[in-house]
Amino acid sequence: MSGNFDWQTEEDDRRGQTNWDEPTEPQRPASTRRPLPWRLIAVVTVLVAAVCGIIWWRIDRQIEDTLQAFRTDVIASHNLIQRAAADGDEEIFRSALSGRVPSWTASELDVFNAGLFADRAPFGLSPAEGSLPVILDPPDEEAAAGESVADIAFSPDLNEAIVTVNQPFRQEGTTETIVLQQTAVFRRGDSRWLLAPPLEEFWGEWITTEGDYLSLIYPTRDEAVAARLAADLDAEIGRLCDTLADIRCSADLHLTVRLDSNPAALAAVATPLGALIRARMDEDILELPAPTLVGLPTGDAAEAGYAALRDGYARLLLPAVVAQAVNWPCCEESMLFDMLLEYQLSELGFLDWSVDEADYRHVLESRLRLSDLSYTTAPGNSAEALAAQLQETRTAVDFLTHGVPGVTAAGLQRAVGNSRNIARFLNNALAAAEQEASTPRPGNLDLAYWLYAFQQGSDPAEPLALPADEDLYLACTAEDGSQTTDTSNFLRYAAGADRWDEMYNLSGFIWISALPDPTTLLMQEFALSNEGWQTNVWRNGGRETVYTPEPDRFALSLGETDPQGRRMVTYTFDPDYDAVRAFAVDLKNCDGDCATSDLVGLPFWSPNGEWAIYVENAAGFPQSTYMAANERYIMLEADTPFVDRPLTLGPGDADPDSADLVALGEGYSPFWLDAQTFGYIRRSPDGGRPSRADQEIVLASIDDTAGETLITAAGLFQSLPATLPTDRLSLAYVATHAGQPGRLFVVAVDDLGQRAYVILHDLATGLSEARLALDAEFNHSLGFSPDGRYLVLTGQGRRTTAPGDVNGLLLLHDVAENQTYPFMTLLPFFLPSVVYDWSADGSRLAMAFEDNLIGIIAPDERGVAMLSHGYGNCTSVAWLKR
Repeated sequence: MSGNFDWQTEEDDRRGQTNWDEPTEPQRPASTRRPLPWRLIAVVTVLVAAVCGIIWWRIDRQIEDTLQAFRTDVIASHNLIQRAAADGDEEIFRSALSGRVPSWTASELDVFNAGLFADRAPFGLSPAEGSLPVILDPPDEEAAAGESVADIAFSPDLNEAIVTVNQPFRQEGTTETIVLQQTAVFRRGDSRWLLAPPLEEFWGEWITTEGDYLSLIYPTRDEAVAARLAADLDAEIGRLCDTLADIRCSADLHLTVRLDSNPAALAAVATPLGALIRARMDEDILELPAPTLVGLPTGDAAEAGYAALRDGYARLLLPAVVAQAVNWPCCEESMLFDMLLEYQLSELGFLDWSVDEADYRHVLESRLRLSDLSYTTAPGNSAEALAAQLQETRTAVDFLTHGVPGVTAAGLQRAVGNSRNIARFLNNALAAAEQEASTPRPGNLDLAYWLYAFQQGSDPAEPLALPADEDLYLACTAEDGSQTTDTSNFLRYAAGADRWDEMYNLSGFIWISALPDPTTLLMQEFALSNEGWQTNVWRNGGRETVYTPEPDRFALSLGETDPQGRRMVTYTFDPDYDAVRAFAVDLKNCDGDCATSDLVGLPFWSPNGEWAIYVENAAGFPQSTYMAANERYIMLEADTPFVDRPLTLGPGDADPDSADLVALGEGYSPFWLDAQTFGYIRRSPDGGRPSRADQEIVLASIDDTAGETLITAAGLFQSLPATLPTDRLSLAYVATHAGQPGRLFVVAVDDLGQRAYVILHDLATGLSEARLALDAEFNHSLGFSPDGRYLVLTGQGRRTTAPGDVNGLLLLHDVAENQTYPFMTLLPFFLPSVVYDWSADGSRLAMAFEDNLIGIIAPDERGVAMLSHGYGNCTSVAWLKR
């Protein structure tokens, strides 16, 4: 088609012509349009923008002022709660809580009352010193250096505020400080902002992570931390099963744990095993507080914070693992079980095991026994008393796990679960030890406890050496239930071969005692064949008869000799009559029987033996209520009063007709300070039973025998503690030793309580102090070590001793250190005597611990050796020079 063709349409034709007439209007001249002034437009625009800006600024300012006011109010509520928590003011704290969810409010109060609103002690974390209360500055003030700064986030409707503050914590047992972010939710109340429970969307959905041993349930909010915890805690359970002795984790061991958003979970962990007990009582799912409730790691040291948080959760989770592994029934024995858990957690590195030498010193000073343990804490105890009870239990657990072979914490936990009382528990624990014991040890766990405590601080690397030039001798009686067939053996310990050699035996009873002569032992025997008493000595490897009594009379000696061990007091008596005759036997003049001589009275020799004070020998046996032999003092009849008797001074070997005798007047219990100075106790001649009011200690000398009062009983007791029954005490006797010059060891007896008190009186200062106390109804004895440094006290009371029980206390007292060590020993049933003996150098103390076991104590070294035998009851021991 041609490009020049001119197309036309009807729409185009109509535009050029009209088919009808229209009225025409006159044409107006074209008008000229004026443009708008741009300056005016600019001004108007600026004015409008300014007005809008002002309006927007005023709105923004109003919003900011409102937020600032809200921040101020939130901070005020936060600070109020912090001060209430720091002051322990529950009323104010309660007033700042929202009551919208009553169960949450009750749980938050439980947290407050448990002291965990700011503290995280169950996790091993405590607020850094000086960091509480966390007081925030008003928002219009700049925080000073070191002061807490909070982040406050409001909800869109401005009805809720989330406050986060970084809180420093100190890790238990270290000086390290970590930081955890604390989160609190406040909601607007009618008059102020209140601490409130977070809404459900705050926590998010629940997530479950499965591991080999652990299923961990936690809220989405804590996912970042909880997911790591799930893996790490699962690994810790595996390490526990591989590390703890005798734990025996089963193949199907598995726990379900929920990190709960309810503050009740935080309150529950305030008490030991609280979470576990709560789980057993409720749904058997262990609930621990969610990390947000505890605190979240934050900042540059977030890894350190996480590690501390992880270890804290392990401390709360692993006890549940142990409880399941040992099948603990829960929950009456919780305190003892918890202490065993504490020990196990220390083995895993989560706790410090805080038992030291001072704790064992307390065991000895208080004479604590394992039988005093309790499964639970004593109700109504003060915080101080509760802490003391817990530490005593902790110390006992330390001994059981370290000091008893074959015993493990897990084994003890099983014993706890299978025992209704402490006695049964200890028997079960001992049964495990007996299977593992390879060295001699006491069957009495209390004695073993004290021996272990005594050795704390010593170096047990080397076995305790015995004296190289002395042998240890025993007199033992193997009882078979019928006294007519009892057999006694006289034994010598062969140290090199570690065996006991029989030196002599007798169908009857043998008693031995050391004498001042280190090569001679006194051997007193009673033969069942003729019911006869015989007094012998053992020397030069053989038995020698000292004195053969007349027919139908018996001879007996209790070992009273002069300091040289030559003149020994011996008694003869007719068993059918009370008549007793005392005389001296010359142990250095023996050809067959030893030579004898009459005595002026019962002698108390001076340290060099040149002089003696003689107590008149009145009728009856024995002639005195106590005896002194070889620096040992024995109370023969505790219920017999000490009464004044005529006292005579004379040469040590005087006979009744000697012209050198000097009457001293009346008194009792004479003693010597040195070779020239002596003393005794006397009372006013009113007659009757001695009393505190009229007793006095008198001192005199060889050159001036007129005695002068040193101190009265009232003066002696004046400086003693008010807890002592001084109104019931009477003076019994005075002990002295050359190694303790200027000191009197006064023994006073409570006549009603039948208890003896050893009082140290210093002559230079005039001061008195109570050192020892022990039952003295029978088997009372007091003795010194050769150098005088140590005192040994024994005794029993009928009210504290079961019938037929020959076990009693032996107290070893370090005079210089004022330190006392308790031991248990077999007390004599044959003759009143001491049941111990010191080696010649004073370094070793031998005693019978119990049947078939002899103990050797080295006080200076704090060492113990135990020698076993199979000869039954040994109640007398003695060292003898080779």
